[in-house]
Amino acid sequence: MILKAIAAVLAAVMLSMAFTSCAESDSSSADESSKKPALVSSSEAEEKSEKEADADSGVSSETVSTPSVEAAETDYDINGDFRAYDAIKEKFAEGYTLDLSFQNAALGTHGDVKLVWQGERSYYSSVIDGMKSYVLYTGDGKAYNVSEGTTTYQTADVEPEDAKMNDILISPVGEFDHAAIGDGNVVFEYYNVKEEMGGQGQIVFGFNGETYDLVEIVIVTNGDEMTASYYYVNDLTEPDEELLELPDLSAYTLEGS
Repeated sequence: MILKAIAAVLAAVMLSMAFTSCAESDSSSADESSKKPALVSSSEAEEKSEKEADADSGVSSETVSTPSVEAAETDYDINGDFRAYDAIKEKFAEGYTLDLSFQNAALGTHGDVKLVWQGERSYYSSVIDGMKSYVLYTGDGKAYNVSEGTTTYQTADVEPEDAKMNDILISPVGEFDHAAIGDGNVVFEYYNVKEEMGGQGQIVFGFNGETYDLVEIVIVTNGDEMTASYYYVNDLTEPDEELLELPDLSAYTLEGS
């Protein structure tokens, strides 16, 4: 069965696909530590909010530190009503194509990821060490796991709503938790994962503090920065219809048949 729930994505701190006894995981390393935001748990966020009432300082040294608001150049008000994610949600609620570079420090790996989501159809591909594989939900009750490296593929029966399991931008995003401003004029908005999509961890969206373009997505579980996965946004556009169509697999071998 392919990816039983988005919770598996967050628990593994990566987007992963599982067909019956075969599971593939895509992840990435981050030796560019200067790019990373300081991830703050819900309890730490509460503590931070209290301190910001007196001064725009970060979290105490006993917790994960957050960059000083004064160090960034943006008009974003972390305690205001404006949320940069709202524009993303409104524009791409019906679908999108998202090109990402994926890094994970804990696993010491990296890769390129492309996501296309449109209702009951979705596409997730990864390129790891030059090897490309992808999972495609075609919207007709079938899903395909294709490895271009081995020229093999697998199929599985799925429910229409399962396509959202390849969606990192809309479906799993729950209530807003808090916001922070990081170095490099990046605004970070923290959202809890919806209960029906796993209910564990947070998804953090990083925006350019001037244009509010999406530049980064971070998945973090249990407030643990060490296990966070970082997705650096290369491009965000309308759904690529061509990638949502099943290609010719006549030269590929169907496994498990």
